[in-house]
Amino acid sequence: ALTYSIVGGADAAMFEISASGDMLHLATGVSADYETKSQLEVQLQATDSDGLIFDKNFTVSVADVNEAPTDITLDNSSVAENSAGAHIANINGTDPESDALTYSIVGGADEALFEISDSGDRLHLAPGVSADYESKPQLEVQLQATDSEGLFFDKTFTVSVMDVNEAPTDMALSSLTIEENSAAGTIVGNLSAADPDVGDTHSFSLVGGTGSN
Repeated sequence: ALTYSIVGGADAAMFEISASGDMLHLATGVSADYETKSQLEVQLQATDSDGLIFDKNFTVSVADVNEAPTDITLDNSSVAENSAGAHIANINGTDPESDALTYSIVGGADEALFEISDSGDRLHLAPGVSADYESKPQLEVQLQATDSEGLFFDKTFTVSVMDVNEAPTDMALSSLTIEENSAAGTIVGNLSAADPDVGDTHSFSLVGGTGSN
């Protein structure tokens, strides 16, 4: 009867002999990766009852198995407010087999605001849609990368909305009456303005109207 043991080979640490003594298998917790190393080397030794031995080297081929994409990246993560349909970023994905990937929008609180371009690799705001910093300074979208065999990877992105200075939207005068014969310089009322950009200060000037001089 022969006993078998592992005595060498570049990848000896990846293998074990079974408890039954006649089966070679990967060591507990060890897996092979075709993309890292497609062939593994191990040297086995057979020993008889008198201690005589024979060694032989084996090459174990790792069969490639399709694996899901592992990452999605964007080359930009911000968009200016009030820019309807604006391009945001180019989409790139990582796949162990370097498969061609297709991208889609599959979720996120603001997914309805986004679209993937016809080219399939660009993220932009949907036609007619613009972001508004004052309403929501950050938008969330979940993208999915799918390989040729339908395996996929999902990732959620946060797109920052860049504030753009906007014009005032209204003006008010606290009083619209003044007594006749009032002296020059008499105050009519206090001016105030409504502005989307909170904290902006304003200056006022006469630009027309009867009596503007």
